[in-house]
Amino acid sequence: MEEKRHHYNIINKNTLCKKIITSDINKFLVKMLIVVTTLNVLLAYINIKKYFFESQKNQTNTILSQYRKNDQINVALAARPYDQISDYFSSKKNLDNGYQIIKDGEIVPPKTNYPETLGHIKLIRIGYTDWSDSRAMEYINYLKKNLNDKYKFELVTDEPDYLLFSFYGSEHKTEKYKNSIKIAVYEEGFIPTFNEEDYIFGVAHIFYLDRYFRKAPLLEYLGNLKNKDFREVRNKILNGQKREKFCAAAFGHEKNEDHFREKFVNELSKYKKVDMGGEINNTIGYNVTDYIKFFKEYKFSIAFEKNSGDGYATAHIINSFLAGTIPIYYGDYFIDEYINPDTYILIRNDIDLQDKIEYIKEVDKNDKLYYEFFNKDILIDEDIVEKRKKEELDYWSHIFRPDKIDAKRKDKMRYKTRKCYDYGFKKP
Repeated sequence: MEEKRHHYNIINKNTLCKKIITSDINKFLVKMLIVVTTLNVLLAYINIKKYFFESQKNQTNTILSQYRKNDQINVALAARPYDQISDYFSSKKNLDNGYQIIKDGEIVPPKTNYPETLGHIKLIRIGYTDWSDSRAMEYINYLKKNLNDKYKFELVTDEPDYLLFSFYGSEHKTEKYKNSIKIAVYEEGFIPTFNEEDYIFGVAHIFYLDRYFRKAPLLEYLGNLKNKDFREVRNKILNGQKREKFCAAAFGHEKNEDHFREKFVNELSKYKKVDMGGEINNTIGYNVTDYIKFFKEYKFSIAFEKNSGDGYATAHIINSFLAGTIPIYYGDYFIDEYINPDTYILIRNDIDLQDKIEYIKEVDKNDKLYYEFFNKDILIDEDIVEKRKKEELDYWSHIFRPDKIDAKRKDKMRYKTRKCYDYGFKKP
C-alpha cells in the first residue's frame, strides 16, 4: 500500500508540474500576443498618421505640389521631398550649368547662356534606332546644317557615342548601346520616365533639370503663317470675299483616338450640314488629299486632334489657317502659348461643347464677329520660330559640348510615379 501511495504522489506531482508549466506558457503566450497586438496597433497608427495626415500637412514641401501650383507635373521628381532633391543636386558641380530647382515655391529656370564654342570642331559619332530612317535623318541633317561651325557629325551604326531614338521600339535598351549617350525625341504627347534616357526632347509641359527640352510642337509649321499665299488669302477675306459654305472636316482612322471629334460633328450638324472629306463619315464622295484646297471654300473648318493632351498638336490647325477658315480646335491644352486664342475657337471638352456651338452659330450669323478673327495676328510672337530654333540648337550644343563621361546623365536611381503608371508603363 505504501508503495502504491508513493507512486500516486509522484504521478500527482508530475501532473501538477505539467499544469503549472502549461499555465506559465499560456500566460507568456497571452502576454506576447498582447505585446504584438499593441505594437501592430501602434505601427498602424503611425502609418495612418504619416500617410493620411502628415502627408497632407506637408504637401507643400513636395516637388509635385509645387509643379501642380502651375498645373505642371514633374513626373521624374514628383515623389521626392523638396529638401531631399535640393540637397542632392546642390552638391553637383554643374548646378549652375542647367539644373532646375524650386525656390520659394517658384521654378528657377536653368542657365541657358552656354559658351558659344569650344574653340575647335568636335567630332560627334551619332547613330539612331527605334525610329524611321527618314525622320531620324531629318534630325541628323538638321544638326549637320545648323551646328557645322562647332561639330562634325559622323553617322555610325556600331556603338555610337550619341544615340537618337523614339518610342517605336526597344532596341535602344540592348547591350550594344549601353555606353551611348541616349537622346530620346518624343514628338507626341508621350510622358517619359527618364529611366532609359540621358536627355529628352518632348512636347509635354514637364521639367527635369537640364535633361529635358520642351519642343514647340508646331515649330516646323508656324513659319508657313508668314508666306505670301497665306497673306493673300486673308486679305481677300478682309476685302469682302464671301464664303457661302459653312464648315468642313476630314478625319482619317487613327489609333488611340477618343472619338470626340465625331461627337462634335454630330452636334454641330444639327445646326447646319458639315461636309466630311475624310475616311470617316465621308459625305462628298471622295477622300480629300489636299486639305488646304478643300477648306478654302468654307467659313469654318474642324481642326481636331485625335485626342486632347498636353503638348499634342499637329498641322491640323495650321492647315485651317492657311485655307482662310476659322479653325474650330480641340487638342493641345497650351496651344495659346504660340497662337493667339482670338483667332480660333477652342473646344476643351464635353462641358463647353454646347456653349461653343452656340458661339459658332453667332459668329456664322454676325459678319462683324466673323471678320474680327481675321483682323488679329495669329502668332503671339512674330519671332517665335527663330527664337525657339535658337533655344533648341543651344540645347543640342549643351548635350554635345561636355566630354562623354560628363554628358552621361541617366541616374542610377529609378523614378516612377503614378502618372507614369497611368500611361501604361510597367512597374519596376
